[in-house]
Amino acid sequence: MVLPPGHTAGLQPLVVRQPGGAVRESIRD
Repeated sequence: MVLPPGHTAGLQPLVVRQPGGAVRESIRD
């Protein structure tokens, strides 16, 4: 689940729900 930095704001709440830490790292990149 890797989206552009523009979707970070919309993904933030989704990342919290996801148990994967890799997703959070992808968004931070």
